[in-house]
Amino acid sequence: MNFFVGIDGGGTKTKCVCVNEKLKIISQVDAGATNPHTIGFDKSADRLFNLIKQASLKANVKTIDSVVIGIAGIGRAEHSEKLLKILIANSGPTDVHWKKLNILSDAEIAIEGAFSGRPGFILIVGTGSIIFGKDKYENIIRAGGFGKIIGDEGSGYSIGRKGLNAVAREFDGRGNKTLLTEILKKNFAIENQHNLIENVYSKEFDIAGIAESVIKAAREGDQICNKILQNEIDELLIHIKTIVKKTNGEKIQLCFGGGLLLSKNYYLVLLKKKIKEKFENVVLRKADQLPEIGAALLAKKYFELNKL
Repeated sequence: MNFFVGIDGGGTKTKCVCVNEKLKIISQVDAGATNPHTIGFDKSADRLFNLIKQASLKANVKTIDSVVIGIAGIGRAEHSEKLLKILIANSGPTDVHWKKLNILSDAEIAIEGAFSGRPGFILIVGTGSIIFGKDKYENIIRAGGFGKIIGDEGSGYSIGRKGLNAVAREFDGRGNKTLLTEILKKNFAIENQHNLIENVYSKEFDIAGIAESVIKAAREGDQICNKILQNEIDELLIHIKTIVKKTNGEKIQLCFGGGLLLSKNYYLVLLKKKIKEKFENVVLRKADQLPEIGAALLAKKYFELNKL
């Protein structure tokens, strides 16, 4: 019996599964963020190794035939190679072994899981944002995914940052009142400018995590937070419009991925409504499998290719 491990590593949380050759889940474990650009390459490598080890031990498997890690922040070959080297170097003596390990982007494993290898696109919106997929000619097409400094429009980080900016403006008297300020007081004890600055700049504050509070305030009728969500949705619509243009207006299948779009929330409701209004040739559908299963599928594919 052969065994494979698939990992979906994000900017907030990471999911890992160990499956057998029939893709039956034998074990699954979770961890926090593994994006190396957020937590550092060494910490990311340690966390990923521990996930592989925990999943293997939990499944009572000592040898993994193939591991595929799909991880946010790994869009360039030099970054994946750097993380792979550190991961191997840090593994040291252990009872758990793998024969093959590949590190890919989170978008690659998500699209594999969503369409089981068929043409289609996935809009991933979590801490960051990207739309990624392939057309009927097997051409890989993408838009977004430039990171929080120059991109990630529509993402949890972008929503959270703009929400915190709205609170800062209220504290200063430069902006109108927002329900988000009351939510932050209740949940994070942020009651004034000093508290806000201290939390954001002096602690490991989860800016992307504030998106949940922005969405809550918008759902309860807050105009400022509603405007933030509408602007971010407009940015995601530009992502989709770009893909439609690159596929010459052909009908495309679109799935959602990422923490913000895989849970039922007000932001998702608004986004779906806008997509249906704006795009006749975009068909929304559910993914075949979750991204971590997509990673396991790819792990099995790589193993089978090695046997040829």
